[in-house]
Amino acid sequence: MNAPIVLEHPQHAQRLTVHPAAGCVAVSWVVSGRECLALPDALPAFLASARTGGIPLLYPYANRLSTDRFEAAGRKVDLTQFPDLKRDGNGLPIHGLLLRWSRWELEQTSPSELRARIRWGEHATLLQAFPFPHSLLVSWRLRAQDVNAVLDVEVQVQADGGCDVPIAFGWHPYFAAEPHAVSATGAGEDAHSMPSIDLPAARQWVLGSTGLPSGRSAADPLPPRSERVGSGQDALLELPPQSAGAIASLRCAESTTEVHLRSGWRFLQVYSPLGAAFAAIEPMTAATNALVTDAPTVRSGSVFSAAFTLRHRPSDARLR
Repeated sequence: MNAPIVLEHPQHAQRLTVHPAAGCVAVSWVVSGRECLALPDALPAFLASARTGGIPLLYPYANRLSTDRFEAAGRKVDLTQFPDLKRDGNGLPIHGLLLRWSRWELEQTSPSELRARIRWGEHATLLQAFPFPHSLLVSWRLRAQDVNAVLDVEVQVQADGGCDVPIAFGWHPYFAAEPHAVSATGAGEDAHSMPSIDLPAARQWVLGSTGLPSGRSAADPLPPRSERVGSGQDALLELPPQSAGAIASLRCAESTTEVHLRSGWRFLQVYSPLGAAFAAIEPMTAATNALVTDAPTVRSGSVFSAAFTLRHRPSDARLR
């Protein structure tokens, strides 16, 4: 299916646009006439590239890997077998295999809900690069909660192919900040009106020059804090063991978008380049490069689930 799928919910005039032919990426989430997501290009150019924007799924690994060939869950992985592998500026594999994957099984269960499935073992191209047959299910659901417009996102990995399956995926939502309020320095701006990223308590990992973890992390977790959007953030944060229910948010003068980590997430990547008018707050099931070093697994015959919820509301509305 090449046509986009549009989910709608009448409360807060919500509309979510998903492009199945481009990795089932959500390219737009409009709430009460305001676009909540950011793209790096105009939509046609974005869809024709393998860039990240909107809300893309990074699967089977989030962020970058240190090598194309390694062993995981007792099987040899050779990513050179994937013809369209996305790489970063240093030539490292980055953001998984599904950014522009088009062969999804789709089910729109209601005007506000969509489900998508890949039976991994039925696709030779995927199986050659990531030799773990399983079923991948993704769902999106719009709803409302008082003043909040709500988007629920869930992933299930069903290890139904007779083997354990490594778990190292994530999401890369790009949230649009109000452009008029963004500046690189903040000079001449009211500090309270500047877009900011609110982060939960977490331990920050030290990254090397290539963006890979150095193997070190801060001795003590950082407390909850706020950072200005566009301050050059590119940080990997390890969440506390009991992190279900943690919240990170993009807070602007006119609205706030919260990321509620419901289950399954162990890390956050926070990305907002210097002077950017967006912030990416990325839930991850494992650290950058964990697929190479020591990824957790879902055992054969079991199911792994990870879910998060986005809540968008006017900034002058109290959370209810």
